[in-house]
Amino acid sequence: MARVATDLATFIAERGGKVVKPAKKPPTPEARLTKAFKAFMARHGWRLIRNQRTIDASLGFSTGEPGMPDFQCVRYLENGVAVVLWVELKKKNKKANPQQKKWILRERTRGGLVIVLDDLERFKAWYAEKFTWLANAKTKSTHALFQ
Repeated sequence: MARVATDLATFIAERGGKVVKPAKKPPTPEARLTKAFKAFMARHGWRLIRNQRTIDASLGFSTGEPGMPDFQCVRYLENGVAVVLWVELKKKNKKANPQQKKWILRERTRGGLVIVLDDLERFKAWYAEKFTWLANAKTKSTHALFQ
């Protein structure tokens, strides 16, 4: 029966003094989509805020809202005015869950722009149609109040 190394020094010594790192797992499709989405939005001048629902019952503390999308995207215009886009990222062909659908409906009723993104190329086409005007928008504040 093989002897099991009982400490890190013995483990490393038995392998000729080399630390063998485990192979890195390839990124998931969701991770690739998130990375590409974030890069696309950054190139277009958006600030991305990652949302996460956190609850600490022991402190009676929570952040976020049930069903809130993954990202709040903000593109500042002139004088503190901003465009806000809420984005929920999903696996290919996966739909929003009931809690997310409720949140999306409530926010859209308020006039919010909320999308569920599962395909970056489709998103880029939607973005080009929806935000063509934004490429030429003034993005610096000129009002003395905001200087």
